[in-house]
Amino acid sequence: MRRDTDDMKIGKLGKKAATLFVVFILSGCAFWSERVQLEIVGQKHLPQASAGTFMAGAAKEDITPPPGMPMAGYSLWANQGRGFRTRLYTRAVYLKDASGAAVALVQCDLLAGSLLLNQRVAELIASQTDIGAENLMIAGTHTHSGPGNYFDSNFYNDHASGVVGFHPNTLNFSPGKSPAPSSGPAGKKGRQKSPPEKRRYGI
Repeated sequence: MRRDTDDMKIGKLGKKAATLFVVFILSGCAFWSERVQLEIVGQKHLPQASAGTFMAGAAKEDITPPPGMPMAGYSLWANQGRGFRTRLYTRAVYLKDASGAAVALVQCDLLAGSLLLNQRVAELIASQTDIGAENLMIAGTHTHSGPGNYFDSNFYNDHASGVVGFHPNTLNFSPGKSPAPSSGPAGKKGRQKSPPEKRRYGI
């Protein structure tokens, strides 16, 4: 009986060790993978002026992409978008205390947040808000029904969707305007490869 108990303990320890090893390998791949290179162009946001009172605001915007963009979450089994069953949205909450310090919390129906996305949004809103990249948080709901290839890490750009590489149309699309889907030469694993792009992002 004692020996059976010891065998069970060893078996459980082995499973835990194997799980930790897999987590270590996956996290290592993400950490050491090649990252998308950015050319940062500083954009000064409006000054954070005190209003003398606490302020808050909220907004919701449709971010459903047009057909043709790569879908993230199923890797080799992923498709390019062909339409939609339900819409994708982004929801933002703006908070500003009496001293003038402001933050924006943004939740998007996307696979995950992205440094690229954070920098791009900060660049676009700099001239109209008092929110800089350091006070902007963008998080994803981890839907597998949204676009991909907008990440700063090429590990996710190469493996989250059926298209390899960074996809600029995903980052810069306007709802209702269909960008041309990538049609480059076949990439690794038989997937399409997006052409390299030079990008500017401001903080």
